[in-house]
Amino acid sequence: MLDVLCTHASEQGHTDVVKLLLEKNPNVDLCDNDGRSPLFMASCYGHTDTVKLLLEKDPQVDLCDKNGLSPLYWASLKGHTDAVKLLLEKDPHVDLCDEDGWSPLLIASQEGHTDVVKLLLEKNPKIDLCDNYGWSPLYHASEHGHTDVVKLLLEKNPKVDLCDNDGWSPLLKASCYGHTDAVKLLLEKDPHVDLCNKNGNSPLLIASQEGNTDVVKLLLGKDPNVDLCCRDGCSPLYHASAQGHTDVVKLLLEKNPKVDLCSRDGCSPLFMHQCHAE
Repeated sequence: MLDVLCTHASEQGHTDVVKLLLEKNPNVDLCDNDGRSPLFMASCYGHTDTVKLLLEKDPQVDLCDKNGLSPLYWASLKGHTDAVKLLLEKDPHVDLCDEDGWSPLLIASQEGHTDVVKLLLEKNPKIDLCDNYGWSPLYHASEHGHTDVVKLLLEKNPKVDLCDNDGWSPLLKASCYGHTDAVKLLLEKDPHVDLCNKNGNSPLLIASQEGNTDVVKLLLGKDPNVDLCCRDGCSPLYHASAQGHTDVVKLLLEKNPKVDLCSRDGCSPLFMHQCHAE
């Protein structure tokens, strides 16, 4: 019962109660039916003072729940910077992943917790460690437009062209969602600007289709293949014309693309623009 009370007190952040209970030397690593320890619960909810008290009792810092989630993972997910700092002082396994392959760095990068990412990087984690879908920390930070996180990750020289299982690179994701600042940072690392996903979509094609004018401008500054088509034979100009993205069409035409380049079904950019206009 004493051990159970310690878990509940840790979850609620009742520091004085935790301190009293710890004086009775409970099993500090005793978990509930879901495999959650007192340290796990305190880290999850960001109860820094409680985490500090528990760590003084030398618990198993990498003790995970039934889903393979560690205290460090949860603190990183929630952005509890002070808790992360305390946990890292105990030298946990910084690359410990859950059953889906998510590491603390991966989840912190996705959530945009810049200060947490900075702390984790000081422990030299595997910068390119991907989850089961092939998503890397840089991929997620780029996808969500977390510019400060992207900058921190790039300082560690990750594989900038590392793609997920469907062939999406960080640059392709950032271009798709119009994250101009992230695209700019990525391009400074000289990625493969024409690297396509499994459907043959390049960063320029995706940005043109989505009407991300500023991204298109940045990409064109790297001299991509302006006529590179997807598996359906559609070019960037085709997609921009079909969607009525006038500013993008103007930028593309400055690069002298094949204006009559048709898709596999024989449709030209001009034809598709007329379809859009109607």
